[in-house]
Amino acid sequence: MKSKFRVKTFSQYFKEDTTHVDRIQNFLSEAFSIGIIDDSDIPEDVTSNQDLNQLKALFNYLKKLKSVDIPLIANEKGVLKIHRDYENAGHSEEISKWLKDNGTNLNLHSKKYGTGSIGSGGTVRVHENTQEIMVAALCLMNKKFPEKMSSVDAIELINDAKDKFNDVEGASLRPELLEQFNNNFKDLGTAISSANAIREIVGTTSKAYWTGKGWHSDISHLNPTVPGIKDYNSSDIVVKSGSVFYGFSLKKKAKSKDLDPTLINKPITGKKSFLANILDQSSMEIIENSKRSLFKGIIAFHYKKRGESGIDAKRRLKLSKLPWSVGGKAPKEPNSITRYLKTIPKTVLDKYVKSPKNIFFKKVDDILMGGDVAKKFIVDFLKFVLKFDMPEKITQTGSEFHFYLLTGIGTLSGEDVVAEKANVKDLPQTIEVLTDIFKRNQLKLIRTKGAKGKTKLNAYEEGATAAKNFYTITDAGKDILELEIRYKGEYSANPQFQCIVTANFKNLFKE
Repeated sequence: MKSKFRVKTFSQYFKEDTTHVDRIQNFLSEAFSIGIIDDSDIPEDVTSNQDLNQLKALFNYLKKLKSVDIPLIANEKGVLKIHRDYENAGHSEEISKWLKDNGTNLNLHSKKYGTGSIGSGGTVRVHENTQEIMVAALCLMNKKFPEKMSSVDAIELINDAKDKFNDVEGASLRPELLEQFNNNFKDLGTAISSANAIREIVGTTSKAYWTGKGWHSDISHLNPTVPGIKDYNSSDIVVKSGSVFYGFSLKKKAKSKDLDPTLINKPITGKKSFLANILDQSSMEIIENSKRSLFKGIIAFHYKKRGESGIDAKRRLKLSKLPWSVGGKAPKEPNSITRYLKTIPKTVLDKYVKSPKNIFFKKVDDILMGGDVAKKFIVDFLKFVLKFDMPEKITQTGSEFHFYLLTGIGTLSGEDVVAEKANVKDLPQTIEVLTDIFKRNQLKLIRTKGAKGKTKLNAYEEGATAAKNFYTITDAGKDILELEIRYKGEYSANPQFQCIVTANFKNLFKE
């Protein structure tokens, strides 16, 4: 399969008449290095500075106009350039007209067209799965890697890891990710950190499995069926040593002092709702209905206010009967709530959702904060996120399995790839800590405190600064987990739970 990325080789970026230092610095300084190849997988650095609906519309318009592997290029500030192929093909005038009619809220560079520097500096947009497979590939090399290496040595190691790509069971299902190893120094730093930690735990790795596209027949029994949950075992990779299997839920960050990555990204509504495993059917119906009511109200208000001629009054009156979404090809006129939402700029939707009219987030708050429900939610949430019940479920398989939460820490620093010691928590530690917490029976769900001890405003409250709900789980009065309910991307998708551990929780492991 041909990759959608066209990543240049190391040598292509260098001129023979420059010094090694100059070459490396030039290589690392290229700005427009985020290639947008898929309208459903756009990095937050870009979407946070754009109207997402307009950005997707531009992407699809360009793809129809002319087939180019990477139609749009961005930098880390979210500034866009259109690939120069469109200018060279004589499409400048019609693109300008389209932008005038449809793209007034796009963050385009003054020099509208360019080729960018895709593949340079480690800032190319790569899928999160790439780092997971890279860790597995390094594990198969059965080496301890240096925690600091030059860019030249790093490129050599990346090529060695590429040779192991197809030896990782499951990796062949995503062949396009092999090319994303190229010059991917930031992921290499975290992968080295993770692989070194895994070698210390496991010793010699005989087989490695990537679970991103499914669980290989060798290990499928290690992922027990749990109603409503696709993958109860959250291991991103599994490695085998002797007859023992080791599963690792992989996270990453650049430096140890950086904020920890979220433990989960789970939808609160929809067919894969995390809450559906905790709340009763009646509560879930209230939440789902309030979501529909919110967005139907937004659509009706928006078009009434704007007096849009394209959406007639008769159709507005039928909002109550609109389905949430409709499969198949989109018609010329919207025929579902999701398709109406896609016609409203995200910046406008942000204002609607971040207001006292957000009955959806208010109902979620009412239910989660309600007495017995809150207590059950806290316990079930902790058990699921931290896999409290996994030993019992895995024991039934007859295999020896050990599970770890692992955060690899590394990045590109100047001309060097630097890896720090990974943060590792094994399941017995986690279970011990949680058992003590449950014995104390002093868990509470409270609203998160912000600056100066003031409660952070949730999305439905007057003066809210974010379209989010904020919560904190406390144990004996100490904060242990911080939760957010937030949208990640389009409002036609489902909002998600995100969760970060606090310093207090980490201290429980030290104790």
